[in-house]
Amino acid sequence: MSNKKANKGRQTKPVAGPTKITKETPGVSIQLIPEDEIEGPEGFFDSGNSPEDRAADLAMFKDMRARLNAGDIWAWFSAKVTVSFDGLTSDQYLGACSYTDEADFRNDGVFDDMVSEAIDDLNAQIAKRAHFAACGHCAAVSKGATLPAPIGV
Repeated sequence: MSNKKANKGRQTKPVAGPTKITKETPGVSIQLIPEDEIEGPEGFFDSGNSPEDRAADLAMFKDMRARLNAGDIWAWFSAKVTVSFDGLTSDQYLGACSYTDEADFRNDGVFDDMVSEAIDDLNAQIAKRAHFAACGHCAAVSKGATLPAPIGV
């Protein structure tokens, strides 16, 4: 007779709530926070070796610096995307960003990739939480039960 039929061994209990979320799931919070980039943009761009390329890079750096000095965070920043759901949070970061504005960043595809990575991370956290809630073995361990030593140890 199997452990399941004998009502012994690991037993699982159903867990309430969604087991997988998407950005459309009610209760999912998505935030974009532009943070100051520690390093300047000068070391991140190199259009080429010609005098014209170097001149274009210098003009771009000058424009970025002018925008930053005017308070435009989108000129040069580190992006932080935070996705939260049901007490769980995932933060994703991308440095060395330069965009016209928030809409430009959100429409580039990078933002969606960061949100997808955060949601994948949250779904892994939800699966882990569901497992620990449903697994009799894990519940016993979390309550302080001592497990036998592995065979052969």
